[in-house]
Amino acid sequence: CLFRYNILSLVYFLYLLLLPWFLCPNKHTIRGHTGRFIRAVFCTSLLFVLAHICFQTVLYTYPPLNIAIGDNCSQWDTITRHIGLSRLPLDDPWSVLRLLCPDLGVCVVALVTVVLCSRLVRNREMVAAANITLLQDDPTDKTTVDEEEDEEEEASGDEDEEEEERSLPGDPEEEVSTATRAKQLAERMKATARKALRDLGRVLAISLLALAGITLPSAFSAIYFLLFIGVCTWWACHLPISHLGFNALCVMVGFFTSGHMVCLYLYQSLLAQALFPPHSLWARLFGLKDIIIPGNCSSPYDLNLNADHDWPVYVNPGILFLLYITIATVLKTGCHGTPNQEEEEQQQQQEKREELKEEMVELRSWNQQKDNSVDDTQLMLQSMGTESSRGGTVAGESQPDLGVCGAPRGQQSESPFFLLGKVVMQQSYVCALIAMMVWSITYHSWLTFVLLLWACLIWILRARRHAATLCSPFILLYGLALCCLQYVWAMELQPELPTTVGTMSLRQLGLDRAQYPCLRLGAMV
Repeated sequence: CLFRYNILSLVYFLYLLLLPWFLCPNKHTIRGHTGRFIRAVFCTSLLFVLAHICFQTVLYTYPPLNIAIGDNCSQWDTITRHIGLSRLPLDDPWSVLRLLCPDLGVCVVALVTVVLCSRLVRNREMVAAANITLLQDDPTDKTTVDEEEDEEEEASGDEDEEEEERSLPGDPEEEVSTATRAKQLAERMKATARKALRDLGRVLAISLLALAGITLPSAFSAIYFLLFIGVCTWWACHLPISHLGFNALCVMVGFFTSGHMVCLYLYQSLLAQALFPPHSLWARLFGLKDIIIPGNCSSPYDLNLNADHDWPVYVNPGILFLLYITIATVLKTGCHGTPNQEEEEQQQQQEKREELKEEMVELRSWNQQKDNSVDDTQLMLQSMGTESSRGGTVAGESQPDLGVCGAPRGQQSESPFFLLGKVVMQQSYVCALIAMMVWSITYHSWLTFVLLLWACLIWILRARRHAATLCSPFILLYGLALCCLQYVWAMELQPELPTTVGTMSLRQLGLDRAQYPCLRLGAMV
């Protein structure tokens, strides 16, 4: 796909996009969709190799075809080069290898894969058949021997059982209990590891979604950016999202990412760059960059890398591909990596109950703080010294709700991690106020000056935590509006976007394009 840009390579690129959705080949999947996919790749590559051989043979043995194609940059020559079946430049061996080796390499690799998979499956079947025949032959050949052994064992069995009961009276029950405990522990560890991997995959997918949105701001990348903001805001508001809903979101993002990559791939051809020039409005709006410069009429088979762009242009396709692979992996592990679905459903129900309990605790603590209206400076000073006296009122009402691991009240109140988490959650508004001040100081503008005044006004209040909680929705909306405005001005739309409002420059409002917009957007997000 990277060595040439034509219709034949586009077919291989589509196969590459389909590859993450198939399971690894084994004795079961090789007979299903995975085996059919490998055979389809082999047949396609073999067909392309035969097409190359037939076209070149006819081209050099039938002169009228060579005359009909014409010279370089003629209509039929351009069409054949875009298809992938064109006249080979025999004076340039590197170009000949670049045009022919991808088909031959894919054909050889696919053939080796098909042969190895078929042999592995055949060996497995032979071993399974041998084991079945052994199991069927053993009882018929050794019936007499088994009867004699049974008679001898019955004679000496009573004595052995009496000796074992005298020497080890409780061993069988202990062995059964330890075995069941070990099995339960292993299942719990597997469930924990599966849940941790699933959560890690989700976090990685959301992080790559943010990177795909801010690396190269455009109309296509704005979809990733808005989805990232929407998902993070949804989770931050403690709103539930089901497993099915997250999978549906991943499927939509996967389809959109694949279409985005196909558009970027097609734009590297000479025809697409002729229809939409790189400096045109549509190319700049949708982030279509000419990373590859096609050859001209004098050297139509040259393929040069455009080094005039900044580094985010070259990083963007790699991030899109990583996002696509991660989403496909998350969906596969969620669908095929859960053999015990009942246990997972129970775990999900427990998680939902714990989230509801945590929300109830937050609501109760909110009501208490609303009634008391205690000074926040006193809360900060008393949080470390008088935690037991103040925490008893909050944890006393809903202490059974906090028991994630089933720990009693005294154990949770004495845990240092529990106290630290409680203090951090109670003083989280301080981090928000500090972030508002840092944002306004780092990016000087009149719009960020509003954040500085807002943070200072909340800070001088007596019940600052209560005020910060009341203002948090408006602070969130204002921050999202600033990020969206900055994202629009980060696109390559300088000729189309206004620069002044009346006599005031928009640069004073912070609406300008930085050299690397992705760094500024990443810091703001």
